[in-house]
Amino acid sequence: MNFIYDPSLVLYLPLYKKDGGFIMSGDAYGHLCTVTSADWGSDGRHFNGADGKIVVPHQASIDNLASFTCLFWIKFNAGYGEATATRIFEKNVSAFYLYVNPAGKLFLKRLTDNIDAKGYTTDAVPANVWNLIGATMSDLLIDIYINGQEVTGYDNHTQGVGTLIDDSGADMTICNSPDQSQTLDGIIGECWWYNRSLNPQEIQCKYLATK
Repeated sequence: MNFIYDPSLVLYLPLYKKDGGFIMSGDAYGHLCTVTSADWGSDGRHFNGADGKIVVPHQASIDNLASFTCLFWIKFNAGYGEATATRIFEKNVSAFYLYVNPAGKLFLKRLTDNIDAKGYTTDAVPANVWNLIGATMSDLLIDIYINGQEVTGYDNHTQGVGTLIDDSGADMTICNSPDQSQTLDGIIGECWWYNRSLNPQEIQCKYLATK
């Protein structure tokens, strides 16, 4: 999908278009990202479950997002995450992260100085098909979306209380943890970050426009 200006769009990575070890984001901020061990294909970046990652350097536009939306087109390979969790992103050493556990369930956590905001889905994400995985947060309440719809069940859906743990100065790692212990086994095609919580209709439109 070609970039359309939206002042709330703080990161856009059309990975199916971007080859090479260094890629420039397609948003207004021009993040210069580093790609490690992720082969390019016309459908996106291919990760082998070993040591691949994309690093987005820290910048004020993606630091300490009190409200946000993140969206990722991902296709997990069969058997993904069976041995360990798979990080979809992480910022500031687990202060802010989204992962898929070995059972295939999504878990997003944002640390605070009191009660952390959490969203942990009941159902697993299927493998071998493309899924638009997304999450929003507003007022320290996290909602998780798959293919344009909010998930129907949560094992844990905790609204946070307190002040966000500072993540400024920390790079964002996509498709792995910073220590490269939780690499994606699959393909990521596109990624969007907004500094506001998109409403359900906007998320559904994004899914329909990009599937």
